[in-house]
Amino acid sequence: MSQSMQAPTQTPKTPYSTTTPDYDVAAVVSAFDDPACRQILEATSDEARSAKEIAETTDLALSTTYRKLDELEETGLLEDGLRLRRSGNHTAEYTACLDEFVLSVSPEDGVQLRIAEGESVDGVGAI
Repeated sequence: MSQSMQAPTQTPKTPYSTTTPDYDVAAVVSAFDDPACRQILEATSDEARSAKEIAETTDLALSTTYRKLDELEETGLLEDGLRLRRSGNHTAEYTACLDEFVLSVSPEDGVQLRIAEGESVDGVGAI
């Protein structure tokens, strides 16, 4: 009589995890891999800017700027607000939502992402 050997069951590791559950690790890493996205995050890290101001600051085409703004908003790395003007011609403005981005790899935990979120430029609070 032979006994079948059964391998111990292991819980499969999630290939990506994050200490901030609202973020899609692959999307965030992809955004940081994109030079245009990095430029936009740098341009919006110190103050809120309109799409036109971002395009001028980064030397990106306005159409590219809008496309990248959408990508960054979807990842949660950028937030939009509204710049109110007395004339009534209000403009959307964008602000980076992070102070620090840390990606780590270890045999125990796999790939992990930590994003330290900061204060909004207008001082309303952490998002």
